[in-house]
Amino acid sequence: MEQIIVFITLMLVIVLFSECTSNVNQDLHEDINKEPTETVESQDISQPEGQEEMEKSKAYIGKHLLAGLTYRNSDGEVVKRIQVHGKITRITKDGIFFNRADDKGEFSLPPDLDSLEPAIQGAEYKLKSTGEVVRDVDYISNWIIDMPSDEADE
Repeated sequence: MEQIIVFITLMLVIVLFSECTSNVNQDLHEDINKEPTETVESQDISQPEGQEEMEKSKAYIGKHLLAGLTYRNSDGEVVKRIQVHGKITRITKDGIFFNRADDKGEFSLPPDLDSLEPAIQGAEYKLKSTGEVVRDVDYISNWIIDMPSDEADE
């Protein structure tokens, strides 16, 4: 019965995400295979610079973040995907920092608070790379990294 509820919940999540235009990382859901549709350019990043933004960023400290990074070569082909998660420890003008749950140290994302999308409460996320099921996620952040041709070839 529990598996049926989880399956129905996942199907509902799939329907909701397919209609959503935000950059929620659809790749993190077990049954979703769609590519993210937005690429964040560095000039589009809203950094927590002012006092008001820094106060806002404090609300994220201690929250569980699940991040998906898709690397593409100069032809737009996906060359690598990374999925990491952990508790946010700090947010500065240099980035959003969190300790990886797999004990592999600190990980950082660009300092874009708008990239932190609320996760669906109670949802479970299965990491494709490890099969790990991640629960109790507060925020999801999805990034597409277009690598210069010389880096993509290495």
